[in-house]
Amino acid sequence: MTDPVVFTDVETDNGMMIGHAELNMESTLNSLSLEMVRLLHPAIDAWAERDDIVCIVIAAAGDRAFCAGGDIQALYAAINANHAADEVVNDYPFRFFEEEYRLDFALHECSKPVITIGHGIVMGGGLGIFGASQYLPQVLNLHNHGFVDFDKGCYLGQEIVARAQFRGQVKKTIKTFSWTTSMPSVGDTIDAGTVIAAASTETSNAGVGLAVA
Repeated sequence: MTDPVVFTDVETDNGMMIGHAELNMESTLNSLSLEMVRLLHPAIDAWAERDDIVCIVIAAAGDRAFCAGGDIQALYAAINANHAADEVVNDYPFRFFEEEYRLDFALHECSKPVITIGHGIVMGGGLGIFGASQYLPQVLNLHNHGFVDFDKGCYLGQEIVARAQFRGQVKKTIKTFSWTTSMPSVGDTIDAGTVIAAASTETSNAGVGLAVA
């Protein structure tokens, strides 16, 4: 049986780790189910507590959709059952939306940078995850390196990204920096901005990092 969400710890060159979660229900355009929510939330919480995790990336299988919304089939079946019985006999909709919004809140409040690769269709529950992430593609400078094609009409995050590109202004951008005295901590304010990641080299008291400003 296919795992609905695949979790991987990806090691970086300096030995730190990236927490990577991939929605893995390509046959349903990665529609978000209660099972997927219940897998994602504790994984996000666990990664946030680990000192070796520098950021969390959420992506999805296939090339058609990041997430086409909630699991409509399960919601529809539960709603029909409740209407037929004229009472709540299946509380799936209540549990789904409560736990989905708790997941979104956890992403909003996560102590680690959360990056969502929202390709193709991003709707409903998928937009909730995408919108809860801290960084738009423009903040990561992806649009300057060919990762977003604004001529196609269907790209990362669609409405939110297009609005930022054509009608708004991106208020933050990520920059690299280097340090040679003592390594700054995540959350420190330096000339480049607020530190979101920093690492040292193996051979000297120096290193590099990422800051957002």
